[in-house]
Amino acid sequence: GVDFLTAATQYWNVATDTETWSFYWGAGELTNNTTYWIVTKARDKANNYEINYSTVIFYTDTDKPSAAIFFPWDNTSPGYADVGVIEGTAVDPGVGTVIGVEICIHNAGLYYDHGSGWGGGKVWISSDNISFVIDSTWAYTVPGGNIWTKDQTYDVSMRAIDGNNNYTQNITTRTFKYAEPPATTII
Repeated sequence: GVDFLTAATQYWNVATDTETWSFYWGAGELTNNTTYWIVTKARDKANNYEINYSTVIFYTDTDKPSAAIFFPWDNTSPGYADVGVIEGTAVDPGVGTVIGVEICIHNAGLYYDHGSGWGGGKVWISSDNISFVIDSTWAYTVPGGNIWTKDQTYDVSMRAIDGNNNYTQNITTRTFKYAEPPATTII
């Protein structure tokens, strides 16, 4: 037989005397970041082929997306006075596409849930509340501009997900201290 992975021409599997058929690939038989075409054509008992072939195109993607937070950076002294937006990037190598990012905000055993406030269980804030700015750049606008408490330390973690449900392997975490903005003096 012809190896369909290296064949320079089309390779046809024959399904005889059946209305339904299936074909299975073994583990590791498909190459990552490769596009495949499945084309079907029917032939009747009089040796007539169908005129319009049915085609499905798919690709394999086992690469995990990578993600990073570029604001806030790790900063516990003196801290940040303005953290109204959390920003970062998320990309997927090869043929994959990032379809979302999730962030987790943690402080002293509590986790922030968008719209619900602080609670005890770990929460990943979904892409529904995060906007993609340009291509792979994303931003999360903190509700009301401020959920932080003065002199508290926070961890912000993020992960990305691609179209094949591959999650970021190495989760990025930034730790920062919140410092209230300096008072404004008017003379």
